[in-house]
Amino acid sequence: MKTNSPKVIIANKTYAAKIEKLRSDSYHNSSGFKIIDEDGFQKYSKWSEKDDNGIVLVALNEDDTPNSCLRGNLYFSQSELELNNLNFLNNSHDFITYPVLDMTIAATSPDYFKTGLLSVLRYYMYLLHRHSVKSITGVAVKNSSIYKTLEKFGYEFREIELGRKELSIVEPWTIARINTCQLDFAINYLKEKYAETIMNYPLIIS
Repeated sequence: MKTNSPKVIIANKTYAAKIEKLRSDSYHNSSGFKIIDEDGFQKYSKWSEKDDNGIVLVALNEDDTPNSCLRGNLYFSQSELELNNLNFLNNSHDFITYPVLDMTIAATSPDYFKTGLLSVLRYYMYLLHRHSVKSITGVAVKNSSIYKTLEKFGYEFREIELGRKELSIVEPWTIARINTCQLDFAINYLKEKYAETIMNYPLIIS
């Protein structure tokens, strides 16, 4: 029964099972990589302390089902970032300004691929943090659609060797960063391109 309107919320652990399923469905249906270590992936996608300590934005439909999610974690030093995201270990020196918002484990239901929901979550994440951190980071497969989008926004990239061992890809992994003083273009671009979706999925903070 549909009793609510679509919206974006900051999820808590009560949504853990639904978000874990969303992450699994999204990654198993991705065209950008193939899961080769199922146990490793399940451990990565499980709701964890990083979710409890970070911000998990979730787009919900009318029946409270998550359609897209994106996590952001705040770190104040290189050692803290590298401890929590091994993709940056030995790769982030002289690349990132702190404090940093590290955005990870983005996922969208296959039924909502290419609808712009993840871009709307990114838009809200930018708005929430543009004045509280000095840079924003992420990880992207080189030449993937998200890589090209971030490149358009002004992100800089650095190829890395570690990557996600439970996934098989063709192109190299990269770490990506943008300083928040450069976010205006990205925010305005997303606001204009996804205006209707933003209107349909307002951010509700309770």
